[in-house]
Amino acid sequence: MKRLLIALIALFSVSTPVATASATSAPDGVSVMNTVTLRNCDGRLEDFALGTDSSLVHRWQRSPGGAWTGWVSLGGVLIYDIDASLNSDCRLEAFGVGTNHEMYHIWQDANASNGWSGWASLGGYLTSRPWSHRLSDNRLEVCAWGPDHIYHCKAQTRPSSGPWTDWY
Repeated sequence: MKRLLIALIALFSVSTPVATASATSAPDGVSVMNTVTLRNCDGRLEDFALGTDSSLVHRWQRSPGGAWTGWVSLGGVLIYDIDASLNSDCRLEAFGVGTNHEMYHIWQDANASNGWSGWASLGGYLTSRPWSHRLSDNRLEVCAWGPDHIYHCKAQTRPSSGPWTDWY
């Protein structure tokens, strides 16, 4: 019953976006579709999208309500639309399914040269775009459909950090 409820919520929700755009120009004229927009804790908006080159691209406001940066690639080779969520410690985290059908994630990292971690696998074998959200205890959960037509989920074991649970 819980999986059915989660699946129904996923069908009618997309993370916690504040807006959705249909198509925008990205690096080198790459078109992006199905943009996910989140608000950083300082009030700036940040857009995430799957570029036509199958990489994750993002852009952000330089100040709340201010001008936007250009689109910047975070790499990856993803096969479905992406999703993103805000961790309880104010770091953004994005999710996508790779060509091997495993779930991957990348998160803001102040210690990295570009401000983002590298891509890390969460495993699984998934056949749909991810859907992520923050649970009532502030842990992130990411879910997607599997080839068995079951909605599979995985969650952080502690708010804003791993390791992650097994798939359930």
